[in-house]
Amino acid sequence: MWLISQTNRVRITIRGHSICVTLIYVRKGGRVLVIFDRHSVVHVDHTPGGLLFVLVDEEFAVYRERDIEIDDDIIRSAGKHELKAGVQALGIFVHDFDPSSFTGSYVFGGGAAPTLTSNNAPTGQTETVTPLEQYRRALLNLPGGQPTTYQVIAGNPVVPVTQWRLGLYVQDTCKLSTKVTLTGGLRYDLQTTPTSFASFEPRFGLAWAVDQKQTWVFHLRAGLFSSQPINPLYATQVYGVNGLRKQESTVYSPNFQTPLVPTVGSVQVGTVYQFSESSLARQSSVVIYANAEHTFPHQWLARLNFYYGEDYNVVRIRNINAPLTPSSIGEEVNPLTALQAPRPFAPNENILVYQNSGHLNGDVASFSLDQHSYKRFGLSARYAHMNFKSNAGDSDSSPVMPQSSYSDQGESARVDWLTANSVTLLGNLNLPDKLEFDAELDAHSGHPYNITTGTDNNGDGSFNDRPAYASSQGSNVYNTRFGLLTPDAVNGTISRNLGTMPAVLHLDVNLSRDFILNPQNKDHPRTVSFNVRSASLLNHTNVTAVNSVLSSAAVGQPLTAEPARRVELGVRFSF
Repeated sequence: MWLISQTNRVRITIRGHSICVTLIYVRKGGRVLVIFDRHSVVHVDHTPGGLLFVLVDEEFAVYRERDIEIDDDIIRSAGKHELKAGVQALGIFVHDFDPSSFTGSYVFGGGAAPTLTSNNAPTGQTETVTPLEQYRRALLNLPGGQPTTYQVIAGNPVVPVTQWRLGLYVQDTCKLSTKVTLTGGLRYDLQTTPTSFASFEPRFGLAWAVDQKQTWVFHLRAGLFSSQPINPLYATQVYGVNGLRKQESTVYSPNFQTPLVPTVGSVQVGTVYQFSESSLARQSSVVIYANAEHTFPHQWLARLNFYYGEDYNVVRIRNINAPLTPSSIGEEVNPLTALQAPRPFAPNENILVYQNSGHLNGDVASFSLDQHSYKRFGLSARYAHMNFKSNAGDSDSSPVMPQSSYSDQGESARVDWLTANSVTLLGNLNLPDKLEFDAELDAHSGHPYNITTGTDNNGDGSFNDRPAYASSQGSNVYNTRFGLLTPDAVNGTISRNLGTMPAVLHLDVNLSRDFILNPQNKDHPRTVSFNVRSASLLNHTNVTAVNSVLSSAAVGQPLTAEPARRVELGVRFSF
C-alpha cells in the first residue's frame, strides 16, 4: 500500500500544561502494478503461501483522524522519597471513507483444474494451475477459469468513530540508602469504543549496589502492564461491516462475467463483525525482570538479564457462526460442501467476533559484554535465547483467527516473531593515519512459519487451514521434513507455526577517514570525509518468505530474500 499523508501538529503550552493537537489526513490507495482501465488494477503479491493474483475495481479511500492529547505530570521530592503523578488523555476522531471492494474484487488463488490440450480442450485429467493461468482461462472462458472468490461490499462507505483514552499514574521512588533503592507505582487506564475500564496495574522495583563503587549491581522489577490501547480500526470494522451500514458478501467459485448470479457450484456467504460484549478488555501483561551487572577492571561491563512475561486478554477473531463441519483425515476435501454445512445461527453468514481469548507467555535470557573506555577500540557483544508461545498473532491491526472456530487444538505454538537464538557484535577500531573501522555482525535463528493447505477446508471464511499427519504414503500425501503430511484434512492435526525459516546472517563494515581543511579555525571547521561501506559483506542469502502451502509440493522453498551484497563509496563535505 502507498500512502499520501499530510500531518499538521500544533502544541499549546499554558502555565506549564501542554496540549497537543494533531491533525492527520491520510489518503491511501492500492499498489498499482498493471492498469487495465480507469478503475481496475491488478495486485500481484508474493505471499508466504506463494503467488496471489487479485483483480479489483478500486476506488481511492480517505482515512482522516483528528487527535487531541493532554499530558501533564507532577514531581515532588521529600526526604528519601521522590513522588511522581501524572495524567495522559487522548481523544481520537476518525472519519473513514473506504469504498474499496464496493465495485467488487476477484481472487485467483490457483489450484486443481482440468488439463487442457494445445487446442484448450479438456483431456479428462486434472492438474494444479497457477493463479495467472487460472486468470488466463477466465479471460478466454476456458474450463478451470472460475475465480476462487468474488468479494463485494455495498452500503455506506463512511464510518465515523470516536475513541477516548485516559491514563492516571502515581509512583514513589525511595532511596533507603546509598546502596538500596525501592520503587512502587500504580497505573489506571480506561478507554471507550470499545469500552475498557478494569485496568489497574501495580508495579514494583528494587535496585541494590553491593559495594560503594557499584561494581556489582542487581535489579529486580515486577508488575502488571497494559499493552497499547485497543486499536480504533477494530471499531471502524465492527461499526462499518455490521450488516446495516455495510454489507459484505463473498461468492465462492463465481462466474467471471456475472459473479452475483447464482450458478451450479457457487456459494454466496455474507460477513459481519461484532465485539464479544459491550466491553473488550485491554491486553494485560505480567512481567518479571531480573538483572545483574558487574564492572571488571578497565571498565569491562558484563550484564546478565532474565525476562519473563505472560500476556492475557490478547485480541483474536472467532467465527461464531462457522459451518459445523466434522473433522476428517485422508478424505478428499470439497470446500463448497463445507460452506453448505449447517451453522449455529443464520445460514450462509460469517459472524466474526473480536474476543479476549488470546494468550502469550515466555522468557528471554541474555548476556552482554561492553567495552568503551579504550582509545583504540570499542566492543559490544550480546547473546540472547528466547522462548515464547502464543495462540494469537503478532499484528495489532489484524488479529488472527484459529484454524477451527470450535477448537484451539494446535493453536498454542511459537510466536510469529520468535528468534530462538541471536548473536550481535558491534566493534570499532581507531587505526593509524586516523582511519576508523566499524563493523556490525548480526546472526539469529529463522522465524517460524505456518504450513497451510491453501484452501478453506472447513468453510469458516479463513484460508488458514492446516494439513494433517498421514500414517502412510498414498494419494495426495507429501513426504516433508516434518513427516508425511496430507492437505486432505478438515481441522488438520499439525500445530501452528510448525516450520522454521533459514537463519539470518548480516555483516556490515565501514572504513572512513576525515580531513580537516582549516585546522586553525576550530569554530568553523571545514571537513571532507571519505568512506567505503559494505552492507551484507558475506553475501549470505537471508530469506524473508518461504512457500507455506503444502499442496504446492514446494513447501519451505524460499520465495523472497533480502538484497545481495552492496558496496558503496562516499564523500561528504561539512562546513
